[in-house]
Amino acid sequence: MFMHARAHVVTLALALGAGAALAAAPGPSAPTTTGPSAPPIAPAPMVSAAPVSMPPTTPPPPPPGGGNGWLVAVAVGGNCTFSVNGANKGTSSQLKLSVPAATYSVSCKPASGAQKTRSVVIKSGETAMAMFKLD
Repeated sequence: MFMHARAHVVTLALALGAGAALAAAPGPSAPTTTGPSAPPIAPAPMVSAAPVSMPPTTPPPPPPGGGNGWLVAVAVGGNCTFSVNGANKGTSSQLKLSVPAATYSVSCKPASGAQKTRSVVIKSGETAMAMFKLD
């Protein structure tokens, strides 16, 4: 039997089972032959792959209304005692807190001078800043 493409020979050999054989061919257009003297070709075993779970292409959205953000307060020109919603947070020139999303009252009381207060809205995953210029 003569065939003109290796793929046809392989298909025919697999269709005929163990009795068919292939001879090596120099190229796809050269004729190939099979004969009774060639060793039989066993069909390739079938392999079944387990399904693979792919990660999502985009991250899930943050939960509505929840999550933390960053509150940053800076005293320009010195130190002050910071408080957030009336709770003392210490004395320094800056403050950085992770807080739940909400509106906060941030105060800065310098060693000398009047206390200054700012309202800061914190959104989930974002940073909001309150700046206090000291005299």
